[in-house]
Amino acid sequence: MRWITGLILLLLIIAPAGALASAEDDARNLLAAGILSEMKGEGPGIDLLRDAASLYPDYPRSITDSGGRVVILYRPPERIVVMNSNAADAASVIGLSDRIVGVGDTITKAPLQFPDLAGLPNIGKYNEPDIEAILAVRPDLLISYVLWPDTEKLERHLPKRIPVIRMDLYKADTFRSELSELAHITGGSEEAAAYLSWYDDILSLVNERVGSIPDEERVRVFVDYGSGKSSGRRTMSEGTGMHDILVAAGGVNVASGHVSGYADVENEWVISQRPDVVLIWSGKGGYITGEEALFREARDDLMGMPGFSRIPAVRDDRVYVVSSAFGFGTVSPVAVLKVASWLYPDRFADIDTDAVHAEYLTRFTHAGEEIRTSGTFYYPAR
Repeated sequence: MRWITGLILLLLIIAPAGALASAEDDARNLLAAGILSEMKGEGPGIDLLRDAASLYPDYPRSITDSGGRVVILYRPPERIVVMNSNAADAASVIGLSDRIVGVGDTITKAPLQFPDLAGLPNIGKYNEPDIEAILAVRPDLLISYVLWPDTEKLERHLPKRIPVIRMDLYKADTFRSELSELAHITGGSEEAAAYLSWYDDILSLVNERVGSIPDEERVRVFVDYGSGKSSGRRTMSEGTGMHDILVAAGGVNVASGHVSGYADVENEWVISQRPDVVLIWSGKGGYITGEEALFREARDDLMGMPGFSRIPAVRDDRVYVVSSAFGFGTVSPVAVLKVASWLYPDRFADIDTDAVHAEYLTRFTHAGEEIRTSGTFYYPAR
């Protein structure tokens, strides 16, 4: 109780004589609310309140995560669990790698992408967490997808002292805001500021060069996702990552308005649309070496489909393969730039997009030289 009294006195001392800056005002309100909750026996715990008081006005901090829940941290997290590759990717970019103590199984299986994280304790699958393994690494923050795992599999089994932030960190329309919020609540960093500046510069460059193109002059694109489950080809329309990338790159998805999401379309329909460019989305390549031949085969297979020689994209040799490891998350601005250069080569003739990707790998990832020289992220490479 002595500590509670001391914290209340602290709040009185730091009470504003006038208007406080927003961040300081938020910290004071959060600290006051935490103290009141503690007095009711529902608070975060005296240790966290003590730390927050010593860190004031930098902490407490709060965000509303993508699951719509308010998450409060009373001190910067020092032991973080990332449950999926997108969370690991984002956390690494904003300078949190050395605070990660547990990772999902997709990260343990990607040593070339996450050489500094792959050997950490495995805390289960992104949708099937191993609660005992999570508790064993004593985390003070856990980052998961918005929908997976559901709360019955995760939060229900965790003590209240372990906050969970739910963010997808791969969707084009929410990625930047999510990353910015994650950087804020974990303490901010020069790495986060540098990455977000780079992110904005790349997307601004693309928009400056394609944003004013009239709708009727935009390049028409078919996105191919392999053979259809029922017949024909499978495509990606509104609601998919590839659709967002090609729209940001100034293209028109020919499947838009015809189907949505992931859907099968007849070969005859694809031919009838006469797309200027075909983008083949592949689950191969990325942070794996020696898979360029698989990209070449996928491209050759599509271009050899009966009747596809009548498609302008095939006739003009404008068929490209993109790895799923290239389009989502922190690398997404490079993907938008690369696709834009394929759609409008004259507008990007002065940009070495391969060099931009190499810069991304060097500045913002921990991938080794073998990935920079032998990883296949798109085909043809030039």
